[in-house]
Amino acid sequence: MSIEVFEQLSTTLSIRYSQGTQPFGVEFWIHCKQLVDLQTTNISLFSNLTMANHGALFNSSDVRDWTKPQLEHSKEFSNILPGPNFPIGINYVDYDKSANIRLKSYIDSVKFHEKDSAFTSKVHLDAWGDSKMYASGCTWLEQFNDRDFQSGFADVKPTQEYTTVDVTFRSAYASAPKVTCWLTAFDLDKDKDWRIDVSAVDVTEKGCKLKFRVWGTTQAYWIKASWIAHPGDRSHIDHGLFDTQEQRPWEKPQHEHQKKVTFSKKFTRPPVVYYAISRIDETNKGNLRVKTYVKDVTDKGMTLHIDSWNDTVMYTTVGQWIAYQKY
Repeated sequence: MSIEVFEQLSTTLSIRYSQGTQPFGVEFWIHCKQLVDLQTTNISLFSNLTMANHGALFNSSDVRDWTKPQLEHSKEFSNILPGPNFPIGINYVDYDKSANIRLKSYIDSVKFHEKDSAFTSKVHLDAWGDSKMYASGCTWLEQFNDRDFQSGFADVKPTQEYTTVDVTFRSAYASAPKVTCWLTAFDLDKDKDWRIDVSAVDVTEKGCKLKFRVWGTTQAYWIKASWIAHPGDRSHIDHGLFDTQEQRPWEKPQHEHQKKVTFSKKFTRPPVVYYAISRIDETNKGNLRVKTYVKDVTDKGMTLHIDSWNDTVMYTTVGQWIAYQKY
């Protein structure tokens, strides 16, 4: 097994490892106060770290301890592409039930650095008002004027169970594309259950509808979502979702769920996987906690996880994913 440090930004190391002659293309993101001495560190020390196969991830715990809630969090990242309109999705929520649940993820402050021929941007995870955020997380798909991907955002202030928003693709596809949706922001009343969902319906080669749903006692003041469209016949792109109801009925809550996925496309190496939440469905009797994450990504498949913890009562959660083998 070989290890190579690709970069050190602030206190974050980006490490890629390979075994034998087949590179896994997997990056460990290690958050530490001192540089790890890779010459003397046993690889087993990394085994308990959260593993992601791309760096387009941000969690509020990257910048502060979860026991010290605050409203605003940000992290600068670099990319060869300008990033204000990257589709972004929430993948981690941990809020106290004593105040309204307010969370928004977004990217701004795009700057071009001529010396490096690269851009920097800031990704944000913010609450507001009296909300008490213990932690939150997000992921984003880095694409710009890509011939395969089109993306955008839509938001609603629901007054009924279903609200739809028309989406017109910038360029028409040859046939109806696949569309992935992620929750990007929301503002939910603390005195009601938290049950919100977004999905793509009526997909044609020219556009689709984003269908927002709020049900039960839920009072949603605002919901925002991102959408990502791509051709279904591309050999280097796969997509899907994980609904906890695939494994149990909604009225029998549990904390941990996992699903082994076999890719429908024949990748030649492990793709990068972007995975975020499109439905939250929990009672307000406990804190709102949910996280989605991916493990064991290979060229053949992966394992998806959806978890809650402690006093949280999760009825259902849906996570949607895109697997993308970059050229």
